[in-house]
Amino acid sequence: MQLALPVWFSEDQSFDSFIADDNSLVVEFLTSFINGDQEGLSTNSIPFCLLHSLQSAGKSHLLYASCQYASENNSSHAYFDLKMLHQFPASVILEAQQKDLICIDNIHVVKDDLTWQIAIFDLLNKVIEKNQSIANPEHYCKVIISATHSPASIGLSLPDLVSRLSWGTVFKLAPLNDDKNKLFMRQKLAGKGLEASDEVVNFLVTRLSRNMAKQIEIINLLDRKSLESKRKLTVPFVKQVLNI
Repeated sequence: MQLALPVWFSEDQSFDSFIADDNSLVVEFLTSFINGDQEGLSTNSIPFCLLHSLQSAGKSHLLYASCQYASENNSSHAYFDLKMLHQFPASVILEAQQKDLICIDNIHVVKDDLTWQIAIFDLLNKVIEKNQSIANPEHYCKVIISATHSPASIGLSLPDLVSRLSWGTVFKLAPLNDDKNKLFMRQKLAGKGLEASDEVVNFLVTRLSRNMAKQIEIINLLDRKSLESKRKLTVPFVKQVLNI
């Protein structure tokens, strides 16, 4: 049984809409990596990449964007969010190596689940075996994984999986600075059709966590409350909604 989550792509999940800031090299790497023209792939049948950051810095966005990019370039893909899938049997990822791109989001969620770790380890071995029989690296199966920490620091209980993940390219994503965080906030607000003054944006950036996922939750809440009350976003209104 294979159960890859359905992913509906939109413009705010693309590489173009990702505010790279200090992570621009990561985006450049990923597009080359997915195309199979990243330096070293011609002699390496182990194209794994792991993105990590302790706080939400756009890891899921980059995995969504990778799937979208693969789709736009006529490559098949599978996306697995372990936050949602870890409650299912680990067999849901079997045979995923048949895809051109596999994205595994939030691998840290299964750090205490040995069955899931063994399944992921077996999948990576299948990917290696498949790639060893392919002459053109453009046709390799590639794997992109996200986590809160580097392979050795995730806390996985299967040493072989830690070792295997370490074979790949590892990037630590940098959080957005204040100016880029404001740009991110404006982008998400505009995507909801919400108008916000500089005062409102500055207030949100100052008072909210730098966790991008949490910021999106707050924007969704403000959007809903704004529609319900038919009020524009002002600092007093934001304070009322957020109970600040």
